[in-house]
Amino acid sequence: MSHSFDSSVAANSRISSSNSFSASGDRLENSPSLVEIRDLVFRYQQPDRKSGFELVIDELQIAIGEKVAFVGPSGSGKTTLLSLLAGISLPDSGMVRVGEKQLQQISDRGRRDFRISEIGFVFQQFELIDYLSSLENILLPYRINGSLRLTAPVRDQAIELAKSMGLADKLHRHPNRLSQGEQQRVAICRALINQPRLILADEPTGNLDPANKQLILRILLERLQLNGQTLVVVTHDTGILQSFDRVIDFSDFHGGGPA
Repeated sequence: MSHSFDSSVAANSRISSSNSFSASGDRLENSPSLVEIRDLVFRYQQPDRKSGFELVIDELQIAIGEKVAFVGPSGSGKTTLLSLLAGISLPDSGMVRVGEKQLQQISDRGRRDFRISEIGFVFQQFELIDYLSSLENILLPYRINGSLRLTAPVRDQAIELAKSMGLADKLHRHPNRLSQGEQQRVAICRALINQPRLILADEPTGNLDPANKQLILRILLERLQLNGQTLVVVTHDTGILQSFDRVIDFSDFHGGGPA
């Protein structure tokens, strides 16, 4: 599998599939896009109003079933892009489409429900709930979205998924009794449990030791392949890039703010 790297992003923070940002070498041919961004502008300003950055994306498409990794330095806009794809943040202008939904046209509550049912998000800081066990954290999407029904088969699926991630004896532990690597695996299970169409992962292998990293990545990719899901990852881990269909390099993307 070959990869396309293009680090020629202009210093004015502009991404374009037609000129300064071209990473379409391994995009799945003849596959419809799950994600589409056009003419996006997002501006962020620090509270002190002395610093910030502007993210400009002329065009970006990600196909159904495609696995895409974004790499680059902190401050280049990678995590901001994940927040835009999840509808956590909204652009100042332009269009972000995931599936059939244009996120900027949906209410806050609508984006929340859409995110819970259609997007699995692996946060860099895990975002586990302290007073819930590992199993209940994995099942959280079913507790907070009325469109998802928690049944005995779903609970069995959560247990099987946790076991495949090496968490069989950790199901009843709370986050404060888990290592960082174990918390990371619980967060990955939570993102996968309801089989969302799009998985967004911010440094998903960042807290895993080398042996667990390869195991968890293999299990993650196998499950995504089985279900035809799309994966978008932000990572500094160059050792996992060979597993992706497309790698987008942000090394020249000078956002000048948080990643």
